[in-house]
Amino acid sequence: MTKEQAGITYKYDAWNRMVSAFLTGLLKLSQKEPRSVLAPMRDCDVRIPITGVLTVDGRDTGKASARATQKAAGVFTSAPKLPPEDPAAWNRSGIAKEQRGDLVGAIACYRDSIRHGLGFFPAWTNLAHALQTLGAAEEALRACDEAIRLQPQYAPAHNVLGGILCELRRLNEACTAFREAVRLQPGLAEAHANLGRGLLSRGDFEKGWVEHEWRRRIAESQYQPGMPWLGSDLFGHTILLYGEGGFGNVIQFSRYAPVVAQMGARVVVQCHERLLPLLRTVAGVWQVIPEGQEVEACELHCPLMSVPAVLRTDLDNVPAQVPYLVPEGRRLEKWGRELSGLPGFKIGIAWEAEQGTVYGRQRSIPLDYYAILSRIPGVHLISLHRDWKGPANFPITVLPELDKQGGAFLDTAAVIPDLELVITCDTSIAHLAGALAAPVWVAERFAPDWRWMLDREDSPWYPTLRLFRQQTSGDWKSVFERMANELRKKLS
Repeated sequence: MTKEQAGITYKYDAWNRMVSAFLTGLLKLSQKEPRSVLAPMRDCDVRIPITGVLTVDGRDTGKASARATQKAAGVFTSAPKLPPEDPAAWNRSGIAKEQRGDLVGAIACYRDSIRHGLGFFPAWTNLAHALQTLGAAEEALRACDEAIRLQPQYAPAHNVLGGILCELRRLNEACTAFREAVRLQPGLAEAHANLGRGLLSRGDFEKGWVEHEWRRRIAESQYQPGMPWLGSDLFGHTILLYGEGGFGNVIQFSRYAPVVAQMGARVVVQCHERLLPLLRTVAGVWQVIPEGQEVEACELHCPLMSVPAVLRTDLDNVPAQVPYLVPEGRRLEKWGRELSGLPGFKIGIAWEAEQGTVYGRQRSIPLDYYAILSRIPGVHLISLHRDWKGPANFPITVLPELDKQGGAFLDTAAVIPDLELVITCDTSIAHLAGALAAPVWVAERFAPDWRWMLDREDSPWYPTLRLFRQQTSGDWKSVFERMANELRKKLS
């Protein structure tokens, strides 16, 4: 490495530390005015911006709002302009575009950065990350290999490499890459959390839960009263178990509330207000409160997703007793009457995950793939999506009043018991059906979420759930052909 390259690396590391502090710490505390946080950067002599260290699995690591993210991106674009031939300027523009969701524009900027400076490894790393997010894993791998060739000691590049290898389902190599990132930068929380997901996917729960806890250093966390629960005696104590992430996470890990209650604790669950009525049906829950409500008289607290780490859950002792959610009786009667008039083998279907995130769009399935199921004699498909009105190229029954009143999934939870089967993409409906002990088939992408593990059709979390996996990336056609064949056997 030349003296000039060493100087660039030193300056980049200094910038990297500074931006990490601002974006992962102060920005979260000042989301309403991110410019007041980022303004000191404009006076810094170091102009080389951060790369993908603030992302995990292609998703934003913090809980900063989209508006705050856009404001932060605006700060980058409104900063003093560098000469057009400066690779750092193009890289910074790419970061701003990627923050706003313009992946194509970001990739173009990163390529321009590389064109002006072939050895500018941050742009190669950012290009790799953006390509991975766009779904071009093989091309992303080549870009990331070049970043590491240029700067083998750059931990974020190894972290991005691990994410790409996960997309290619080369999980052992991915874990090796995450470990290398951690070795080079022991405090890189994203790499630790990614390593945790990789280990959990492989079934190594003992080490996986430990690394998975690093996710808490990435996401914004609100103040919680009392002491964190790390496994101490709970008898006679009140503990707050709070949700994080999407509704599916909360539904999956609410199974631990009865377990904690059986240890002698009075359990308070905190979650999104739309989930309150559903989680009130979980056995052993003393109180359910919405996010943001001030909590009193709780001596201990723990995230729901951290309880398995505290209890050292492994594949042999996953609390898989289902059902642990209970439909509301009045709604059960109502939907039982309405569905009784529908003919045939009734299958509830869901095909869209959250569309506001790249990860959600990756898990979603084009509706037309379900058409093959509709052509099986006797099958009656029913949409489990709230507010979906069509159109579709094949018959689907719509339930117009589904979940229009009350909390999330109250009607859906009452509909599912009157169905013969639920077929869904990897979304909250899969967790809801599993938690209700209903038969559910999940169409899973080639690079699965950690909780579904690898190379198995069943799930340790839900005894009534069956997984139908893509054998090659993007191939939903063969998934639904296998489902159709299994469905014909079931109906014969």
